Amino acid sequence: MKSLSFSILCVGLSACTSTADGQVGTYPSAPTQIIQQPNNGTYITPGTPQIFNGNGQVLGQPLGSTTQQGTITNSQQLSMRPWYQQLTDQREHNFGVVARASKQVHVFEFENNTGADLYLNNVRTSCGCTKPLIITQHVKPQETAQVQATFDTLKFYGKKGATLTVSMQKTGQYVEHAEIQFAVKGTIRRDVVMSPGQFDFQSVSVAEPSQRTAKLWYAGSPNWRIVDVKSTNPNLSVDIKEITREAAQGKVNYELTVNLNDQQTTGQFSDTLTIVTNDPATSGMPIQVTGMVNTVVNVSPIALGVVNQGQNISKKLIVRSPEPISIDEIKCDCGKISFNPTKGKKTLHILTYTFDTSEPTEIDEKITIVSTGDKQRETKVAFSAQVVASTMTMGD
Repeated sequence: MKSLSFSILCVGLSACTSTADGQVGTYPSAPTQIIQQPNNGTYITPGTPQIFNGNGQVLGQPLGSTTQQGTITNSQQLSMRPWYQQLTDQREHNFGVVARASKQVHVFEFENNTGADLYLNNVRTSCGCTKPLIITQHVKPQETAQVQATFDTLKFYGKKGATLTVSMQKTGQYVEHAEIQFAVKGTIRRDVVMSPGQFDFQSVSVAEPSQRTAKLWYAGSPNWRIVDVKSTNPNLSVDIKEITREAAQGKVNYELTVNLNDQQTTGQFSDTLTIVTNDPATSGMPIQVTGMVNTVVNVSPIALGVVNQGQNISKKLIVRSPEPISIDEIKCDCGKISFNPTKGKKTLHILTYTFDTSEPTEIDEKITIVSTGDKQRETKVAFSAQVVASTMTMGD
């Protein structure tokens, strides 16, 4: 028996109209003559909605459209979208109601799920109220792309918004060019001014409390006041102090002091404070808090990886400090690692340690180094190792 070739013949194609990229049109309502059924057992019924590109090519069908095989599912509809539209659905950010001169920054992130290298070549904005910046220009597969949007709250006020258009290209067997858009908006208050525009805790030391101060001015209602400041970080607390109030002119001046306690972990952090007022026009004004907490004692993590049972492990651990310190004690709950003691206060300590591999085990914990400089501190160091049973026996 000869195999049949399958095809569809449509009548009345002149009824199709040109559509813009991504718009929905329909096949003509004239009867569709089916010469033979397609290989996959599916054909398009007359009048079925279709998504066209600017060249009239069919990109897919809207969610809920039907074929002979049934209704198109949400996952099927998503897979019909072009690759650049499948990068992310998180393309909008609302800064909310913000104070004049406050720093407002948002970073859009999306994973490169294309299986090829992405290059973010350029970004343009539709409004000068928002400054765009490409943070990651070359994004490898499964890595995260970042595009930053900075709201200009100093030169602009009132309701503002912008569209950021990112031009990109995908490499592979051939290069594909595309664009993806992000949108930001917000309302910049003219009657509330803050200086500095954020609380910046750059280069603070771990285990040492720090604080930063900013001034806030308001002009308007004589009864306006700050009633609370909420934080997304439990290590931050805020003191609110009213400096002056001129009720006749409707002016008030506040001083806000943000305290960072000694429990904040090392590394960069970025959080948000929300200033809550008795103003019914807004539920709160966000203020950014950023910082970098540095270790006073610098120690690299101990990562031994996989070692054989009975293997002799003797290594060195280097401890650095900007000031002379003495190492008083090294604590480890597992009891498998031991250090030779060092004496005296130095800025550089080289510790020799041995690791017990007498039995199979897996360790992933923290070692605590207790040191004393101008005061006593504890430094946490990651320690990981896996001891596996030896597969070799004597005589093999």
